[in-house]
Amino acid sequence: MNKVLSIRGAAVTTGALIVSLVAIACGGNGASNNDQGMSVTFLGLFNSTTLANTSAVGQGQTTGQQGCGRLPTVFVGGSIRLGEATPEPSVTLTDTNSSGTDESGAFVSVVGVQNNLYGQAFRADRVLIDYYVPGASTQPPSTNAPIALIAGPAEAAAQTDTQNTQTQNPGLRRPSFTSLPPSFSNICNRALAQVTIIPASIREWLNFNRDALPEAPFKIEVTVRVSGLTSSGDRLDTNDGTFDFEVLPETYIVPTSGDATPEATVAPTAAAQADNSGVEQLENAFDLQGSTAAAGQ
Repeated sequence: MNKVLSIRGAAVTTGALIVSLVAIACGGNGASNNDQGMSVTFLGLFNSTTLANTSAVGQGQTTGQQGCGRLPTVFVGGSIRLGEATPEPSVTLTDTNSSGTDESGAFVSVVGVQNNLYGQAFRADRVLIDYYVPGASTQPPSTNAPIALIAGPAEAAAQTDTQNTQTQNPGLRRPSFTSLPPSFSNICNRALAQVTIIPASIREWLNFNRDALPEAPFKIEVTVRVSGLTSSGDRLDTNDGTFDFEVLPETYIVPTSGDATPEATVAPTAAAQADNSGVEQLENAFDLQGSTAAAGQ
């Protein structure tokens, strides 16, 4: 009898262990996954924090995105300079040009995310950043930066049924189909926020570790992803986005077309002419003395 109970106890324990492992693997511990950014998508870096106003479908706006507007211009990469971290004089950060070097010498840009979740909002709180320098013997440390943005829940991509009877479908954002308050229906499922991509501390690391880095100019790859919480309490990390930056030396000379520039002819000054005349007189005196000595012999 005891043997039967022991076997049953072992079976129950084994079954509970298997169920626990499956629950953990499926996110039962309160965590979740976001493979390839399907739940929340990292859209990339942009030059503005404002979605453009447009009513034209096919220009970044579709019926399934709450008419949020067209995405701003995409930012694909930039450059930073070694040496003292100071803002570039040619870059002025404005709402329409939000990518560049700020007053601290850090490089900032605009992060964009899109929430694809049914009936759930997404609140981002951190940006996770990795760096890679091809050819370097030591790599810069990873870092993270705070971010504050909220992306509302996604809605149905199709607003009418398959019979084209103009009957509105329930919609995934209507309060009767979600536990979110009605105010979330006014929040776009896309969100943009300015964030530091290359902080001043990373620039200082590059300056202090030049022996481990290639000779400037060289490339540095910046990989960005966004982390945040859904309204159901799951933490999600978006897909990665990698961007190329150029690291320039302190004194960077822009290459020319290669055509030789003729040297300019500089006219001698009056003082130089006087010095030359004195040298010529001295040479003539030596020549005259030599000629007289030769004649005496």
